[in-house]
Amino acid sequence: MRTGLALYKLLSGGAQVGPHRWLSAGEALAIEPGLARTGLVGGGLYADCQMDDARHCLENILQAGEAGAVCLNYLRVENFLKAAGRLCGAVVQDRLTGRLLEISSKAVISAVGPWGDQIRKLAGESGPERLAPTKGIHLVLPRRIHHGLFIEARRDRRMLFLLPWGMVMLAGTTESAVSGDPGALHAAADEVGYLLEEINRALPEVHFSESDVITTFAGARPLLRFSGLANAASRSHRIEEGAGGLISVMGGKYTTYRRMAAETVDFLVRRFRLPAEPGATGRRPLIPAWD
Repeated sequence: MRTGLALYKLLSGGAQVGPHRWLSAGEALAIEPGLARTGLVGGGLYADCQMDDARHCLENILQAGEAGAVCLNYLRVENFLKAAGRLCGAVVQDRLTGRLLEISSKAVISAVGPWGDQIRKLAGESGPERLAPTKGIHLVLPRRIHHGLFIEARRDRRMLFLLPWGMVMLAGTTESAVSGDPGALHAAADEVGYLLEEINRALPEVHFSESDVITTFAGARPLLRFSGLANAASRSHRIEEGAGGLISVMGGKYTTYRRMAAETVDFLVRRFRLPAEPGATGRRPLIPAWD
């Protein structure tokens, strides 16, 4: 754990949000009395950040609008427009009215997370799937902790997070293969039981049961399929242009989304020989953070 904290500090560079230090067993219990005492030899204390994912998404949309983008929701891509075998737009349906619309464009970019392979097929692309999405769930429970906890599951040695979230706490996450529609995922009973078991081991005095679960949520990680193997996936990202011109942005995660966006814009600048100035995304805060 000491080595892990040292590496965390090293990789953070100048972007650390606070110091970290090593705690004795007594010091760990003093700040988090509910921890299991058996086998406890100490702990590491470090600072990290939280975000509201829904709000974060909205802030990006609002900022895109400020920059001149036309932002439309409740639209579903039904098909693509083509000219001379190349994509030149999309046919979309307004999910509120049922109306079909045609949107023309110089480039079509697919940045749809775990649905990336579905959009590739809709565009007429073939070949092996690029993604191997995995499912993760969280439990929302009554708050029984003072700090965020990072623990190792006894059953499979997976690292789990227990995080304060206002008056409640979040517990997760799991990892399993996605089958079916990524938009229809839910927490299965065995996944809920697994998390409760590990939480009760780490915090033996809470005695959580299924009746304590306030709600659950599940999502799909759009992991890249590695070398065509379904059981080998990467959290890196890839930008590629298909034979018909669809530009797919695949993989990645929240902590790399701005880099992915910048690389996609750079790709478009090179592809269409567009005039461009150096990007400012690395220095520009989202709208609510502006002065």
